[in-house]
Amino acid sequence: MSKQVKFTKKDIINLLWAFNQLEAEVIDDVLVQDIAVLHPSPENILLCFKFEGRKFFGLFDENTSRRHVAREIESVDANAAVEIVGEGIFKGKTVSLAKEKILKKRLDVLLVEKNPTLPRAVLQKYIKNGQVTVNGVVATRPSQIVNLNADVKIAKSAKPPLRQLDLPVLFEDDDVVVIEKPVGILAHSKGAFNAETTVSDWLSEKLHQAPTSNRFGIVHRLDRGTSGVMIVAKNDAAMKKLQKQFSARKTKKIYYALVQGQMKQTKALINLPIARNLKKPTTFKVDPAGRAAETLFEVVKESGAYSLLKLSPTTGRTHQLRVHLAYLGRAIVGDAVYGGEPAARMMLHAGSLEVTLPSGDRRVFVSKLPEEFERYVD
Repeated sequence: MSKQVKFTKKDIINLLWAFNQLEAEVIDDVLVQDIAVLHPSPENILLCFKFEGRKFFGLFDENTSRRHVAREIESVDANAAVEIVGEGIFKGKTVSLAKEKILKKRLDVLLVEKNPTLPRAVLQKYIKNGQVTVNGVVATRPSQIVNLNADVKIAKSAKPPLRQLDLPVLFEDDDVVVIEKPVGILAHSKGAFNAETTVSDWLSEKLHQAPTSNRFGIVHRLDRGTSGVMIVAKNDAAMKKLQKQFSARKTKKIYYALVQGQMKQTKALINLPIARNLKKPTTFKVDPAGRAAETLFEVVKESGAYSLLKLSPTTGRTHQLRVHLAYLGRAIVGDAVYGGEPAARMMLHAGSLEVTLPSGDRRVFVSKLPEEFERYVD
């Protein structure tokens, strides 16, 4: 590697991705600061930078022993206390990446890292209410500095006040409830502690038994930004029957999506396998090595700028409809993750669900298309 080599902020973000040091879906390069290229010895190059205020060191050197890497870093920064992240190939050269050790943190910051699904403000309330202990001692100050290896616990009884949900019910019997899920509501909590009311929380008041998890009753999931028909189970037996039916593809689901531009065909089958995007693990992508995924689309209505599509998935992969349409260059309006045009909401709606109820009745449940979809194509 040339001694005159330069590294851009984009290069550094790519380097951090390569070493699994990024968690967010979108990274602002303003978080990268103080880039410097140093030469500890004639044989190597040391890339130094800060990311989110933390020091990182990338040593481009064929010698990747941890002792050597630490010694070379210390030769240019005598006070550096680092942990070696790993080694790999970047820009065709062998590189070892190290980052500054953080031995202590604020209590609320540490809790956020341990409970990423909870807002910091909620965790601060837990602390102020005496619901958090550090090494068995109740803590009351969010700003308290604690060791990273401290035993930090949230009381099992700690719960933030959850707002009441009034979900529209399309059907209910002893086994199931069919609802119209609004935009912005989660199907279930993503962790042990939850700072907002979910469909599963709402369902808990209707159960004939104590829920066994924070996902109890959730047979199929609609994303937070998706509205429409959703069926939930009120007991174990009903849940198992419905899950088996969804798994065997014996249900029929119809969605409606608004996309920018016009489709090349008025009706077609999208048959493209989908896999998790390892560079952005919370997202998915079309990948020949992925799992089979099929979506039938049909143009319902179109204007010069937008198209309203009817979507009939025969498989149920996570983000399937969003990934398929984005791959075709027609990302769903409002879907910021997959490149959709900005909007007040993601324009994806579960319009109908045909399912056999645990009672044996085959039923079709329909949710009316929201008015905002029509306004785009009128």
